[in-house]
Amino acid sequence: MKRKACFILKQLRALWRSFKVWWIAILLQSGCSKWRAGDIAVKQIDEAHKKPTYVAIGASDTQAAGASSLEKGYVTLLHSYLERSTNRKWRLINVGRSGARITDAAQRQLPLALASNPTVVSIWVGGNDVRHRVHPKAFERLLKWMLLMLHSKSGALILIANLPEMERQPFAKLLPEPERRFLATQSRTYNAIIERLASESGAVLVDLKSVKEMYDERFFCEDGLHPNDLGYERIAQRFIEALAPHLHKIMLPEGASKRHTSSCAK
Repeated sequence: MKRKACFILKQLRALWRSFKVWWIAILLQSGCSKWRAGDIAVKQIDEAHKKPTYVAIGASDTQAAGASSLEKGYVTLLHSYLERSTNRKWRLINVGRSGARITDAAQRQLPLALASNPTVVSIWVGGNDVRHRVHPKAFERLLKWMLLMLHSKSGALILIANLPEMERQPFAKLLPEPERRFLATQSRTYNAIIERLASESGAVLVDLKSVKEMYDERFFCEDGLHPNDLGYERIAQRFIEALAPHLHKIMLPEGASKRHTSSCAK
């Protein structure tokens, strides 16, 4: 009886030892999995921060409304230019929102832009504010705040576009004359604000006002308000013309990945 009891006790001890080893192994395996997952997450975040980032702030034009696809919009075209001209892969973060006014840009889009650690930021706002009769002083106050925050918290190169002379655009042709006069007055007032703040803040001004295609219905979709593919191509060209002399100012993150280009003959 004693021998049997001793045998059972030995078996229980052996079982307990094996159970402890098994449990420790599970913990280690679980811990290693978590560590591996953590390492991967950290690596992904690190890789993301190594890529220069282009952030686009704006309204429906920034979302390529009127184009045949998002890839035909000026934002995507400018992103492609940045990759080609720097021979680096760039993150593209488009925070533009259809119908956005300056309040939306300042309260919703700006925080997203700052959180993205931007290298280049483009801003094209004001058209919806003009049409909805937002007071120029309110527009100026919020735009000034946006530029201040972007400069102080990101150090990004900022491109800011002015507005076309809205009373001359295709959509305005059928408007009553008093409404067209209002658009003319407000466009000039807003552009004076945009151009002055760009100069004061050191932002790069993109002069869309002087682009003749902004007044040619062949470069607009059916609504006469949003550009078509050709219109966005011309807008992107003007952004690129404004950006090109300032490319040397762009601070690329250390270790930024280079683009892989084909060596095939073209």
